[in-house]
Amino acid sequence: MSGNSEAIPNAAQSTSTRRKSPKWTTDQNLVLLSGWIKFGTGSIVSRNKKCESYWGKIAEYCNEHCSFDPPRDGISCKNHYNYMNPKLAKWVGAYDSAKRLQQSGWSEQDVLAKAHDLNSSANKGSFNLMQEWLNVRDQPSYRS
Repeated sequence: MSGNSEAIPNAAQSTSTRRKSPKWTTDQNLVLLSGWIKFGTGSIVSRNKKCESYWGKIAEYCNEHCSFDPPRDGISCKNHYNYMNPKLAKWVGAYDSAKRLQQSGWSEQDVLAKAHDLNSSANKGSFNLMQEWLNVRDQPSYRS
């Protein structure tokens, strides 16, 4: 029985020593998306790239253009992009729906307010990547 009691503290120690990456700021998100635009929007160039090389170049770009502590690697850049991408895609859907519901006399602010309402009701939360969306909204993946 003593072997079992020794294994439990070791398991607890290993989970407590796991390091979680620091949160990404809006500026860091914008740099990541700029790197994605720079290295990822050319379909002919990016189609033949290996995943590690592709995200490695984006990580180099991010670390060069923004301060990260600790510096980000390709895996963390890929994971964070994959975290943001569905949120941005859902927002584009909400924004498109709001544009279709647009009534005469509505301003862009009215459309954005309606999109926020639609997004929060459909996705159980508020959209907190507005600056990021404004940065990528003209890219084919996020175009309305």
